[in-house]
Amino acid sequence: MPGTQGGVTMAGNDNLRDGLLDFLKEEPKSSIDDSDISDEEEKIVQSEHDSYSEQSADETEEAQISSGDFFLGRGKPEEVENTRSASKSEVNQQDDESLKWYKNPTKRPSKGRGKNIEKVLPGLTTKTRNITDEISAFQAIITPNMINDIVRCTNIYIESKRNMISYSRERDCQNTTVCEVLALFGTLFLIGTKKGSHVNVMDLWNSDGTGIQILRAVMGYKRFLFLLRSLQFDDKSTRNERKKTDKLAPIRSILDSFVSNCKNSYNVSEYVTIDEMLHSFRGRCSFVQYMPSKPAKYGIQIFAMCDAKSFYTSNLEVYCGQQPNGIYKVSNSPIDIVKRLITPIENSGRNLTTDNWYSSLTLAKYLLEKKITFIGTLRKNKREIPTEFLPNKNRQPQSSLFGFQQDTILVSYVPRKNKAVILLSTMHDLPEVDEESHKPKIILSYNQTKGAVDTVDKMCAAYSISRVTRRWPLALFFTLLNIAGINSQILYFTKHSAGNQCPRRIFLSNLAIALMKEQLIMRAQIITLPKDIRAFLQMSYMDTDCGTSETQPTESRKRGRCKLCTNTNTTQKCCKCKQFICKKHSKTMIICSNCEVHSGSDS
Repeated sequence: MPGTQGGVTMAGNDNLRDGLLDFLKEEPKSSIDDSDISDEEEKIVQSEHDSYSEQSADETEEAQISSGDFFLGRGKPEEVENTRSASKSEVNQQDDESLKWYKNPTKRPSKGRGKNIEKVLPGLTTKTRNITDEISAFQAIITPNMINDIVRCTNIYIESKRNMISYSRERDCQNTTVCEVLALFGTLFLIGTKKGSHVNVMDLWNSDGTGIQILRAVMGYKRFLFLLRSLQFDDKSTRNERKKTDKLAPIRSILDSFVSNCKNSYNVSEYVTIDEMLHSFRGRCSFVQYMPSKPAKYGIQIFAMCDAKSFYTSNLEVYCGQQPNGIYKVSNSPIDIVKRLITPIENSGRNLTTDNWYSSLTLAKYLLEKKITFIGTLRKNKREIPTEFLPNKNRQPQSSLFGFQQDTILVSYVPRKNKAVILLSTMHDLPEVDEESHKPKIILSYNQTKGAVDTVDKMCAAYSISRVTRRWPLALFFTLLNIAGINSQILYFTKHSAGNQCPRRIFLSNLAIALMKEQLIMRAQIITLPKDIRAFLQMSYMDTDCGTSETQPTESRKRGRCKLCTNTNTTQKCCKCKQFICKKHSKTMIICSNCEVHSGSDS
């Protein structure tokens, strides 16, 4: 967006506008917000993902009535086609078994099948059982080591920037610290709770009473914009070499650490969902996706596995197209994506729900081998679906058709004329239908567990911290912070679940204040801040002994150390708090002789 930096448009308060223009003039246009922009042009690929469940009947399709005890699929399944080394009799036998769907349930064994018997109980892991407050829950996802890496890489970039650009004030381009980066994250979370992710920054920092005072107290708006432009997640000097084998090289280290922390911090419940998110982004990026069914429509696609009950994001994978040859080159087929995402829950007895882009009979059988049951909708072009299960004009609304294989059920339900919803389940064993809604219980189970990822996407958008940027690594990091805010809330409330859960907005506000607290205490020692900010900081965040002066025998002492620098002996005392203060940290009041006479008469 021309004339925009981090979501800031050149409008608002005149003083702030003039100061911002002067600040931006010191940086060449080519150096602003372009540190991670790819040399490639923007490439938009339309995603093939379509999760619409209801399917219409084709004009050529007519109802067929099968004879015998089973329905027969329309073609050879994928695993049979790939069996080149098998003998002809073996292929025919596999073909018959995988295409036959019996009209009645197969004979059940005398003992239970052991489905959905959880071996790992949901909840906190040993890593997160010592969570005490909001910031400790957040640091379980965004660890101090990750913050240190961000600070180190950002300072490397700032130093290179300082060598190229001459700043009029040294403080405009000074190195950052862990305290300041945490405060930056807290500022973003606080702006998100006010739904101000796209609000003019100068409106947020206004000093006329319409801005947010704590934002002015924690850092100036120039510093806020400078940090957002300078934030880095890798060493730029080695990036080109790493990009030869990885398109996600600018954020790979932080992304891998984030995913690992999400996996190791929480055990999901018995129902999980795999689906895709789309983070809004338009810029020079080679893997921007176009998904017309999503609100953003254009952006970076993320495949995620979420808990269907708590909405905790346990695992995720960023789609970046075809990777170059190397360790990061993997298959992007739906079944391979699911295989990679379910690694944290293998052999755990849980259930997975997906939509028709991922679902297949091959996937269902693979998950059973990993002790995971499956529920998912199927597209009508799957060759294992018998013709009788397809939508056609002769089937009655609210009617259901069931087919059975060993440990697998196929159901086709007609919600209305010429429509059909086809589902595959390995969690259910019987053709049960709800008496009130006349829907198969497989569909009811699917509806209860299918929306976890979409819910997380909506929660991220509700209090989004994202700012307008042309750098796709920063845009992706904003998404990680949004997910981290949700996951840390779940961790905190799981630990403190004794009926005192607060709304998510309140949790994020408390988290923001906790992240900014150390920076606010440090800023409270600065005496050159505006009067209203200094008064606000001294009232709430002054880390001195002013509040306890009555209990300390300072009146009887003639000399002591300065309360601010603590290394200078002085006899001066503050007229308000009666604490010792040196000349460097005190002010001399200048009064004319006339006022002095009047002040003496008043006394």
